[in-house]
Amino acid sequence: MNAASLHPLKESLRVGLQPQNILIPCHSGFLQGELTLPPDATGIVIFMHGSGAYRFRNCCIARALNSSGLGTLILNVLPFEEAITPETAKLESDVDLLYRQLLSTLHWIDNDNFFASLHKGFFGSSTEIETMVRVAGELDMNINVLVFRGGQTEFQEKAFIGVNDPTLFIVGKKEEEIPGLYKTLFSELSCKTSLELMHHAGYFFGESCSLENMSALTVKWFCHFLASHS
Repeated sequence: MNAASLHPLKESLRVGLQPQNILIPCHSGFLQGELTLPPDATGIVIFMHGSGAYRFRNCCIARALNSSGLGTLILNVLPFEEAITPETAKLESDVDLLYRQLLSTLHWIDNDNFFASLHKGFFGSSTEIETMVRVAGELDMNINVLVFRGGQTEFQEKAFIGVNDPTLFIVGKKEEEIPGLYKTLFSELSCKTSLELMHHAGYFFGESCSLENMSALTVKWFCHFLASHS
């Protein structure tokens, strides 16, 4: 992929179920994104990933959301056109960098009428959770719905202070001590929360049936709560 094949300008954006590669201006240059915006979409769900297995999972969930009439924007957090090396891979766990990238993306979305009517949601896991929660807690960011593919140690309760948006956690039943951790977290939150335990799923949801079930839960949550903001 080269810069000429991407669409950095909003005037180039189009509506449809065909994903389009775009470039989003950010503090370090450009951020790669894959945008899909079905006709008459009322919301857009933002994902972040780098080089790992999350790429396939995010794309599968995004297609399910698109089929239900929601737009998706999948961000590649690695530098544009840089080779994947141990050094660039470390960027995937740099919360401050991911935070700046996500803020740049939201400002890019908010500053044009093309996206004006779209309510926004986040889908994340791992380091993305901390990044997305940090952004969602800022009052001027106008994030409406959150879905997180959970893990045992990927969040701190204090990070969720200020989050007022409906939040769904999807976790594998094979993960230990999950119910107790989330029960403690939920007791501290004032927003609508839900925990979905998937009995045969492991940490990465690598099982095909687990991915299908996670996609269905994600679609249901976003369709319900993004529609309630319409």
